[in-house]
Amino acid sequence: MMPSLHPGDVIVYRRYGAMPRASELAVFEHRGSVVVHRVAALLRDGRIRTRGDANGSVDFEPVDPEAVVGTVVLVVPTGRLAGRLVASAP
Repeated sequence: MMPSLHPGDVIVYRRYGAMPRASELAVFEHRGSVVVHRVAALLRDGRIRTRGDANGSVDFEPVDPEAVVGTVVLVVPTGRLAGRLVASAP
């Protein structure tokens, strides 16, 4: 799957307490960092199976629902635009 996000892209996300749905981009805390990965599956025990779009397999550790801070509602592709500008510079 092609990545939806690239380094330098800006995201806008909605904070909420409900569970994200499969295929949504979830924003969650993991080991002191904020991570944005796609929801691959919702597990029976309430945890969430995630996968980065550029990764071939799901993440090793499921995400606890308490770690989810929201879902992405808008991506501003500034990282891709910056890469194109650099690549086309003389």
